[in-house]
Amino acid sequence: MGAYEFCPWAGTCSGSNNGGGHLPVGGLKIKQDQNQSFKEINIYPNPATNILNIKSESEIVSISLLNVQGQEVKRWNAKNELYIGDIPIGLYLLKINTTEGTEQVRIIKE
Repeated sequence: MGAYEFCPWAGTCSGSNNGGGHLPVGGLKIKQDQNQSFKEINIYPNPATNILNIKSESEIVSISLLNVQGQEVKRWNAKNELYIGDIPIGLYLLKINTTEGTEQVRIIKE
């Protein structure tokens, strides 16, 4: 189960566990606490127009972008910068497969 945090102030974010850190404005930070190990995925900006950035403490294996009907719209292999400029505006689900497991995050394409 992950906890979600939104950072509304540039340069002022810090995590509550394990050192924290800054997350750019409009980003989403996902924390996992499984078997006493802390894993973090940062996704920004959200909402996004053309580029979506992902930073993960775990190695990214693949990423899928799903529409609200659950259909796969795009797929990437182990990337940290995703081009989404060619998809329609709307709400999507980003499914991130890492070596530690899978996380799903809602993103908005502007």
